[in-house]
Amino acid sequence: MISAKDIADKLGVSPSAISIAMNNKPGISDETRQLILQTAAEMGYVHKKRKTNAGSIIHLFVSSSFTSTVPFDNNMFLDKVIQGISLEAQQLSYTLHVTYISFKDLTAEKIISMLDTSTCGIILLPTAGEMVDPMIMKSLKIPFVTLDKPTEMYGLDSITIANAQGISLAVEHLFALGHTNIAHIGGAREFSNFSERIQGFVNTISLHPEIAGSEQNIFMMDGENNSLGYQESINKIIDKLEKSEKGMPTAFICATDWYAVSCVQTLASRGYKVPDDISVIGFDNIPISEITVPRLTTINVPKERLGALAVIRLDDIITGRAKERTKISILTNLVVRESTAKAKK
Repeated sequence: MISAKDIADKLGVSPSAISIAMNNKPGISDETRQLILQTAAEMGYVHKKRKTNAGSIIHLFVSSSFTSTVPFDNNMFLDKVIQGISLEAQQLSYTLHVTYISFKDLTAEKIISMLDTSTCGIILLPTAGEMVDPMIMKSLKIPFVTLDKPTEMYGLDSITIANAQGISLAVEHLFALGHTNIAHIGGAREFSNFSERIQGFVNTISLHPEIAGSEQNIFMMDGENNSLGYQESINKIIDKLEKSEKGMPTAFICATDWYAVSCVQTLASRGYKVPDDISVIGFDNIPISEITVPRLTTINVPKERLGALAVIRLDDIITGRAKERTKISILTNLVVRESTAKAKK
């Protein structure tokens, strides 16, 4: 167990300076305070105030890209996840501090400078393309959990979505309705959620010889992250499919609900009826899926539970109940609405 005296001996300062820094009291320079806090984090020192949840703080870092460069579908998703984090933190008597920041700018020193002395754990909520260097987080020696981004390759805890399982549900639903020519519209493969959804599509198709060939119908969005950009991309995809040997699929599985909404709109603009001619399934079950016409069949992600599990897991680490690192994948479920129907014969 690292003590305040160990930190004082390492830095050549008095134990009282350590106490002043840890309790955020005046009496030392900002530079000394910062050095003490950084050294304490690096050595794994746990301040006595962190031994109980009451008054203890969980700091949630949210990538600022969610509110700037990422389209509004993710912000709807994000609100529900943060609500789950907040409610569970309250239930476990933690105070939640939230910071929106570019993860590309985060260094160990910057993270430490933003933490209260009562901070006992960190939750990271990155966007698809933005993540803090896991080695930076490991160097801090502060309990932390990553949300919606697998980090098991670094031996770190994460709470993720069972993306492949969700797409498998979509494929099986369409297959049960008689669809054998199915297409998948996804996002960039380098992003884990999208690549896992593609893998779920391929794996499930391989289980049904009747759908063989659908694995050739995998397309990526390449337009701007907005409704007009989505429709432009989908128009290009439809152009290719209409000219393909197998012709237009009777169903589309889309990697997000907004992709699916744009798919429905684009198909309608080209004379296709959903679901009479072509069925469409989305992913995430955000509010737009319930009000679009027709209402969207989608894969539901338990968003509040996703956030709550991050707090529960972090609490296990903080209290010492967690003896191993863990990746938890929350399962999805299919919500059937009016955008899917039996395949047209």
